[in-house]
Amino acid sequence: MLLALEDPLWSRLYSAYGLIDVATILSDLRDRWSVDALKDLYWETLFHQESLYPATYAALPWLLELQPENGCLESALFFSAVLESSAPGFATLTSKEKQSSKFHGLSTAAEDHQHDWLPPPRQLTGADMQILEALEEWFAQARVTMAEICVREAERAPRKAVPHLLRGPVYLLKDSTLSLPSDSSWPDRLRRLQTRPRRERENDAEGQLTLFAD
Repeated sequence: MLLALEDPLWSRLYSAYGLIDVATILSDLRDRWSVDALKDLYWETLFHQESLYPATYAALPWLLELQPENGCLESALFFSAVLESSAPGFATLTSKEKQSSKFHGLSTAAEDHQHDWLPPPRQLTGADMQILEALEEWFAQARVTMAEICVREAERAPRKAVPHLLRGPVYLLKDSTLSLPSDSSWPDRLRRLQTRPRRERENDAEGQLTLFAD
């Protein structure tokens, strides 16, 4: 579910530090992929101290769409962090939030977004909730794709990155509402990464350390 980058709703989708022009950052990434720009977007804007925001969920469809074919470790680490922090039971929600949020940071009740640090003309409205509900539905399905990316990256990542890449998929598998396609192989591959002895060897093609199960 790609929210058009020209949609005025972006001007009301807040992130870790309020109203940041996330749409322009995504447009720039579409024109020129930059890991440095990604790091700032991921860890300074869309994710902060295990918190997620409406702008996070609106950006995720674009971030999946723009991923390079050969993968991106920084993106996989971000997807894992999002899966973990959005997982039921991970975040501590108030009783009010539990009534209006399936995922941490994505309430579909307009009153939950009426923050006093946002100017009233820039606050999300009841009419905007239809888009947030669509993002909620999209994210519920897209989590499987994100977990697959994390596990695939973990199979070739430096050893120190692997636990961080697997945390999100592990939390996702704890979700009793999760429905996996019959051909999903990533849960079994995740378990092999967790339980089987591993050795590191140099990947001649990329000059990176890759994990292989013995």
